[in-house]
Amino acid sequence: MLAAMAAVGLAVALVAAGFGACAAPVTTAVLAGAVSAGEGSPYPADELAELAQATRAYTVEGREGLSAPREALAERVVDAARR
Repeated sequence: MLAAMAAVGLAVALVAAGFGACAAPVTTAVLAGAVSAGEGSPYPADELAELAQATRAYTVEGREGLSAPREALAERVVDAARR
């Protein structure tokens, strides 16, 4: 019984640590830079990193209302796609 509880506790701790690492702004920038390395990417590396960080801020850091932040993010992505 103690081993099962320890295993569950360890699993929860590992999932929480993994989410914390993935939700960090630095991780977002590094992953965006890695994805945009190819010429098949529709966005330049710096612009993709900015869009990824804006999306992360919208989803992870919370929002006051629903429509204003969503519209601002959508406008930013559409503007970047038009360039």
